[in-house]
Amino acid sequence: MKNIIKHILLRELPLLLALVFLVPSCQNKLGVQPTDITFAGADTAQVDSLLTVLTLEEKIGQLIVWEPEKVDETTASAIYHQVEKGHVGGVILPQMQVSGFMTLTDSSQQLAALPLWLGTRQKVALHNQFTNVPQLPLPATMAAIDSSSLHRQLEKLFQQECSLAGINLAFSPTLKMDDTSSVAFDYQSFEGDEQALLERAHWTFQNLHAHRILTV
Repeated sequence: MKNIIKHILLRELPLLLALVFLVPSCQNKLGVQPTDITFAGADTAQVDSLLTVLTLEEKIGQLIVWEPEKVDETTASAIYHQVEKGHVGGVILPQMQVSGFMTLTDSSQQLAALPLWLGTRQKVALHNQFTNVPQLPLPATMAAIDSSSLHRQLEKLFQQECSLAGINLAFSPTLKMDDTSSVAFDYQSFEGDEQALLERAHWTFQNLHAHRILTV
């Protein structure tokens, strides 16, 4: 098993190195300054010392975020088991009631040897991740709001909801725009001016990072 894992890591190493050198280049093109680096004040010495005591399996587990198709009792038991064994480093839990989500995530955090990544794929608000709260329109609809101040309020609300729910990993913001060459309309994309899209994304990055929410 260890040989297989090492083979995978060696095979993917060139891609990882490419990303390391590519990210600073992308940051410069977007005008991001060094002070905007995510979690610039993190205690790297603590991270380095932690890496020395983790097993290879635990290190691999920290790279795995599990997103089940549905969450029932069987899935919840499996999540508890995998978290306790250190086989996963995080979870994305869709289509749950808020109370069930909080119970499952709190229990999982208690079982985990390291703090878990709790993720969301939502782009506008956490409402659409839960089944017992009012649903909000999709990103393409929300992008039609012609008010930057309202967009800021929505983005702030999204951050506050993430913080309250313990979400620390967000697949947001998105730079996707609708592909006009496609016959299908992408409702998860933001329509509108490209520059406005970049500015909205940059502001969202900064806001989420300021509250210790990693964006990918």
